[in-house]
Amino acid sequence: MSGGKRLGAREVFHDGPFRVVEERWRHPDGSEVVYRSVKSPSFSVVVGVTDEGEIPFLRNFHPSPGLRLLELPGGQI
Repeated sequence: MSGGKRLGAREVFHDGPFRVVEERWRHPDGSEVVYRSVKSPSFSVVVGVTDEGEIPFLRNFHPSPGLRLLELPGGQI
């Protein structure tokens, strides 16, 4: 059974390498739904291990939750 038919797409937000795209689909039952997704370039994460077997983390501020979070070093490819 088909998942539906894609009726079209449009970019609704663009900031640097990040885009938000809306796609409109018609499902087999006739209903139409809009799906939103974030498009971004590929990225990589480096996991370093010290001689003592520890993994270093970075503490970075993220505005969305308003918190400083621990994360692995990483970046765009």
